[in-house]
Amino acid sequence: MLLKLSQEDCDAMLFYGESGIGESLSQEQMNERILEKVNALLGKKLENAFDRSAEEGGPSQSIRDEISRVSGAEETADEFSEIKDILSYRENINETYPKRTLTQLVSNGYHHLALLLYWNGGREETIAYYYGQSILYGLKCLEYADNTGLTVKEKLLFIARRYEDINYTCPGFGDRQRAGMLAAAFRYAADQY
Repeated sequence: MLLKLSQEDCDAMLFYGESGIGESLSQEQMNERILEKVNALLGKKLENAFDRSAEEGGPSQSIRDEISRVSGAEETADEFSEIKDILSYRENINETYPKRTLTQLVSNGYHHLALLLYWNGGREETIAYYYGQSILYGLKCLEYADNTGLTVKEKLLFIARRYEDINYTCPGFGDRQRAGMLAAAFRYAADQY
């Protein structure tokens, strides 16, 4: 099945449209704009709703147990469909009970699927889709209050590497130059932490 980034997701990932930071920018300007965006995301300071008790609106014990079971199953999952099912479950739980580390697992899951497709000759558009989703969830990770300087630096480097992955694995990607500039800008932002 062909999955392709929606225009909205592509604009968000490449910082066009509402997420825009301008087009004809120098690398230095891009660096500063991305640093501003990163600081704005960090300023959201979202709560980890998953950490609340069930009485306070958090997940039930059965959901917590299922998340643990799924994490255990991930260790032996080697089929694309198994990994995708684990990702889908985590993504659904994260929509209702967001948590930075769960968001990170979703981001990692999309990265894993992109790699599996690349290694197995998958379609470039679908590989770019999974990398794009990994980037978007990586950006969401920055919105949580429990980020530390180290987790921010790691996440920014993770995001930079996903832009680099797109450039390496998807030669037909529409805006490779922008992806390359964004990779450099996220590395610059990481150096600030």
